[in-house]
Amino acid sequence: MSQNNIAYFFLRAGLAFVFLYAAIGSWLKPDNWIGYFPEWILSLMPHQLLLTGFSLIEAVLAIWILSGKTPRYAGGIATLLLLGIVVFNSAQFDILFRDVGLALCGLSYALSRQKNSSRL
Repeated sequence: MSQNNIAYFFLRAGLAFVFLYAAIGSWLKPDNWIGYFPEWILSLMPHQLLLTGFSLIEAVLAIWILSGKTPRYAGGIATLLLLGIVVFNSAQFDILFRDVGLALCGLSYALSRQKNSSRL
């Protein structure tokens, strides 16, 4: 196993961890997570349905990233989700500044040209 494959695996594992942690955390303690949605989204549907749906999307995205399949799309979606969280919660930038770095990891993953990415 090459050093590049190991580094690529850790990139995928780290990015997937972020989404899986958020999905599980919002299932266990939804009140801690619902505040990251903008008011206009919260007005569209019941909060629990919105949070459960978003958590499911995050869990599926984490599994998709771990699979290594179509990194361009998985990384692109990860980047957009993370940047969206930062943009819609800019008043909390002191907490969310890390999401900018994570979004750049997602972009790096989307732009990667790793061959046989599903091996790890």
